[in-house]
Amino acid sequence: MAVRFALVAGINLFLQWQMESLAASGTDLAQEGTLLSYYYDTIYIGWFVMVTVCVSDSFYWAYLAVPLFAAYKLSKLASSLFGLATGGSSAGTADTNGSAKTAKASSKPAAKARKPAAGAR
Repeated sequence: MAVRFALVAGINLFLQWQMESLAASGTDLAQEGTLLSYYYDTIYIGWFVMVTVCVSDSFYWAYLAVPLFAAYKLSKLASSLFGLATGGSSAGTADTNGSAKTAKASSKPAAKARKPAAGAR
């Protein structure tokens, strides 16, 4: 248990040291969509694990979210780079279905306006 705790703490300290060195060099740490946002997420997950592991050792499994998310993002990047994404054919279908739904939704108020009121008979 102490080894796992030390590993999580070591990863957090390393990321903190990296962020401090970037801040000292003048890098904006509030950038969105960069590696820094993943640093923040990893540190937050590490804090969560270190606090909740006091309850149960099973919370170490939560730290698997970091490599699983990285694998997910890398698979999406690889599929877009190698042309495995099928966005071309499904995008046209979605536009056709979306316009049909919009047309139907806009015709409903017109149909209600033509319908006589229940008390008017």
